[in-house]
Amino acid sequence: MDSLHGNLIPLIADPNPNRYRVAPPAGISSLSRSNSLVNTTSNTTINVNYSGFTPQAQAAFQYAVDIWESVIDSSVPIEIDASFSPLGTGVLGQAGPDAFYRNFTNAPQNSTWYPVALANSRAGTDLNGAAAEISAEFSSNFGNWYYGTDGNTPNNQYDFATVVLHEIGHGLGFIGFWEYNNGQGKWGLGTGFPSAFDRFVENGSGQSLINTSIFPNPSTALGSQLTSNNVFFDGPSANAANGGNRISLYAPSIWSGGSSISHLGEVFNNTPNALMTYAIGSGETIHNPGPVTLGMFADMGWQLANSNPPPTTPVISLSVAPNSVTEDGNTNLVYTFNRTGNLNSALNVNLSVAGTAAFNNDYTQTGASSFDTTTGIVNFAAGSATTTVTIDPTSDSLPESNETAILTLSSGTGYTVGSPNAATGTITNDDSSTTPTISLSVSPTSVTENGSINLVYTFNRTGDLNSALNNVNVRVGGTATFNNDYTQTGGASWRRTSGKVNFAAGSATATVTVDPIGDARVESNETVLLTLSSGTGYTVGSPNAATGTINNDDPNSNRGTIIDNSSHIPELSLISGTKIPLDSIPTDGLTAIANFDLGVII
Repeated sequence: MDSLHGNLIPLIADPNPNRYRVAPPAGISSLSRSNSLVNTTSNTTINVNYSGFTPQAQAAFQYAVDIWESVIDSSVPIEIDASFSPLGTGVLGQAGPDAFYRNFTNAPQNSTWYPVALANSRAGTDLNGAAAEISAEFSSNFGNWYYGTDGNTPNNQYDFATVVLHEIGHGLGFIGFWEYNNGQGKWGLGTGFPSAFDRFVENGSGQSLINTSIFPNPSTALGSQLTSNNVFFDGPSANAANGGNRISLYAPSIWSGGSSISHLGEVFNNTPNALMTYAIGSGETIHNPGPVTLGMFADMGWQLANSNPPPTTPVISLSVAPNSVTEDGNTNLVYTFNRTGNLNSALNVNLSVAGTAAFNNDYTQTGASSFDTTTGIVNFAAGSATTTVTIDPTSDSLPESNETAILTLSSGTGYTVGSPNAATGTITNDDSSTTPTISLSVSPTSVTENGSINLVYTFNRTGDLNSALNNVNVRVGGTATFNNDYTQTGGASWRRTSGKVNFAAGSATATVTVDPIGDARVESNETVLLTLSSGTGYTVGSPNAATGTINNDDPNSNRGTIIDNSSHIPELSLISGTKIPLDSIPTDGLTAIANFDLGVII
């Protein structure tokens, strides 16, 4: 029997908030260990030697310990040396097996390194003696910890229990012996023997990466595989938990020491199997190793507690990926409904439909057994942990605002609603804006000067309505004069010969109201003629002008009056040729004479 000292695997803080929630396994409460309902079918005891922990941090750590005790079964106690001390920037915690053993009694495979906790469990004895099985360190200088265990982690904090649960997973064996340097990959930590984890690692073609006849150890060929984004864990129990598919591992094109290969691929983010991905976002709460991770542990040799647990009421959660697509693109919104608990039977789940996008107008859907503008139903097949609804945006050429499709889980029979219970997908407008066209009309076309009704000129905008449009130019004409015969409201600026009109963002119309000024003068009917002029950001459409008439309604009372007082005019006897100055004629009897020019009578 040989032994090998272990190394630590870190968990990185993802700065992006993530509200995804995974509840703890059945039988675990968020209470302290003394009150929690630890799974009674497990024989596992995990003891922790705490160093530097605050009471709150220690309580959250113990909660994570309770979870692991409930899902694995070992007759040999597991001891953890845990310290709460400063770590590097962005590192939330790091942990790993204190040692590895190979060729021990009851080893699943010879010439394979097993983490000491698993080796002890298989051998039935403590191979490590007084030493701990797991070494773990957690950052005391990280200021945004959330120590609660209720799953309600705020958006700006990181769930301590999730981080501890993740790191204990590494200490129990979620760890590979892979290294990468200057393009060369290698494994075995210089011993030539793989870890239990490494025996299940292969590429997309199903070739084992520890097959030295294909990938020499070390070699650039192996290095290319390790940075290919195409590496998998292929074990029967893990695959069964993943719908019969191999398990994607984290293998970014740029090697990330401590993270690459020894974590699940990013495809498992926002799923019940998200715990063992390489980073955790603020607000994210994962309180369950997940069926895929437990399947991997079973493949490596762990005995799981409750290998045949009684069926539990399934819990349904919901997510969407991607969370936005373009309206006219080829990518669709895919809403994934996740089921944990009892998967044995088919299940119908209710949902509500909302958002600014309208079904059958802005998008169509596939996947739901029924779906309308407000409600829908999705079906899980027997044995299936997921089902999907695909939303396909309806293409058009109309510039418009971005629209949302919101699906929310509703209560029903045979399941409970988990978290997250809703998902919002956005359909992004990708139609280029068209220059708006402006036309003009007036209603009514005539009003009385002293009446209560006004002339309302309506400016109509077609095309791009998304933005405000200011300073549409107007020529002002007609026989009526601004501020003499009428006033106006609605125009952004107005003078006797010109004006400007503004459109609000999203608005198709703007109006100018002409209010006649009442008077008592008898005058002709007058007109107000508005004509669109060219400007920036629009084109002039048709009709481009509108004439409103102000009808005179004052009565004519300015007639002259002549009173006949001819009896007072003296008789005149005229001799032919006699000239009499008119100013000598008495006029006291003449009341009014219209248009009479003074002169002489001949």
